[in-house]
Parts: sequence; C-alpha cells; structure tokens
Amino acid sequence: MKINAVPSPDWALVASGHLWVAGVEPGLARFDAATGQRQGGLPIQNVCLAMDLGFGSLWAASCTHDRPTLSRVDVNSGRLRASVELPDGGPAEESSVGAGEGGVWVLSRGVPQHLIFVDPSSDKVLRSFQAPENAAAVRAGLGAVWVSTTNPGSLVRLEPGTGKVIATIPLGKGARFLALSSNAVWVMNQQDGTVSRVDPESNIVIATIKVSSSAIDGGDIAASDRAVWVRVSDVLAAKIDPQTNKVIDRLGPPAGSGSVAIAENSVWITAHDVASLWRVPQP
Repeated sequence: MKINAVPSPDWALVASGHLWVAGVEPGLARFDAATGQRQGGLPIQNVCLAMDLGFGSLWAASCTHDRPTLSRVDVNSGRLRASVELPDGGPAEESSVGAGEGGVWVLSRGVPQHLIFVDPSSDKVLRSFQAPENAAAVRAGLGAVWVSTTNPGSLVRLEPGTGKVIATIPLGKGARFLALSSNAVWVMNQQDGTVSRVDPESNIVIATIKVSSSAIDGGDIAASDRAVWVRVSDVLAAKIDPQTNKVIDRLGPPAGSGSVAIAENSVWITAHDVASLWRVPQP
C-alpha cells in the first residue's frame, strides 16, 4: 500500500494501533496502522528527531526556535497531554527522544551538550547531565540510558540516576540512530552503512551487519524481537533477522530519506522527498 502524504512525511512511530507521522498536515498526522486510513492528528510542527513511546504516551520534540518543546501525546485518545519547554537551545536535530528508565531523555543542541531529563510524573525538566562528546542520539531501556556518538563512533552506556558513564563501546563510523529490542541495542552507523548489535549484558558488539552499499543519508532504525528494519539510501529499507544477524530482505527502489516504524503485522516506511508512505505486510 502506498499513501500520498503532504508536505513532507518524516519521523514515524506506531502506538496502540495508530501510525503517527511527523511532517504531514496538520503537523503530526495519525493513521490507522492496519488500514492506512487517516484519523486526524495534532498541529505539532517541526518535529526534528525520532519519537519514542513510554509512560502511556508518545513523545515528540519540536525544534521551533522561539519555543522548543517536548510534546506528550496520549496514545489511546490521541490528545495532547502536555507541552514541556526545553532548555539549552532546544533539542539537537537529527537525534532522538529516549523514553524509559524513569524519565524521558533529550539531547540538547547547546555547547556543551546536555542530556535533559523530563519527569513524566510532573511533565517538567528536573535535571540534566553533561552529554558525551559528539553525542548524536539517545534511547532508554535495558537498565540504562544509551547515547550514540558520531566521532569516534561509539555507544555510551549511562547510569540513569547519576549520568555516570558505565561503558563506552566502539562502533562504526558515524554512529547515530539506535533502537532497542528485548535483548539488544541496535545502532545504525551512517558513514559505514552498517548496523551494530550490542549485547547489554556484556556491553560488547556481537555483530556488525552491512545494510547499505553506500553511506546512509539520514535514515532511521526500528527493532523488535522478530525483525530489525533500517531506513537506508540505496534502497527504501533493509530487514535484518535478529536470529541470524543477517539482512534477509531489501525493499526498493530508493526514494531519498525518511523513517521506518514497525506495526503488529506490517512495517511502515516514509519518504519525505517524494511525500509518500508505504505499508509493507510482514508475518
């Protein structure tokens, strides 16, 4: 299934049977994840980084210069629950929100960068930690806050309560977007065109998987225990089997950059260069 979506569909996330896509009128659009039927949306503009789920909510950060915010959306009703103003110049672009381990985490764009902690009980910024140098993106879960760094490519494991560095794990060049399954951290290395699989028990890379024949321009990654999908540049997306750590499918042709989101029986792929969404069934 292909859906035309204007003006510029980008970050995508599936929650409670709904597909949310940033950059589609009225700002953050909602679709039925099974049928693709439009179900309205919210006027949340300039969502500039990968969204996340946690605490019964979808979290989307906006890089609006005069008022950078983190929006909290109820996943069942689709209503805006809170809008949290973000300090330090707002969120770093081409990054991500990390919801888990007691809070919601956002990397700032200020110098030096900070890792901002938003309390989901009060919807307020309670504290921040200095971020690792060249921090790119963040996710939270599996007992830690995980931050990728682009140069050198690495994954930094932080203790959620203190921000203390527990481990620094070398990865490929241009490490950026990351996703968590129940037993692994998956990191996309943009310059290498690879994905690193990190074991959270040992803090060791147990597989490096080639997903693109060239460097990845933008891109995104989504993970479940059944499959890992990577939005790449030389095709639309590559599918990794987590049982074998091998690419088992590549969908094409290429269509610029965009996002990828896993639904119950399908995967959704966006392409902002051609204002399109695709729903691809998967067993």
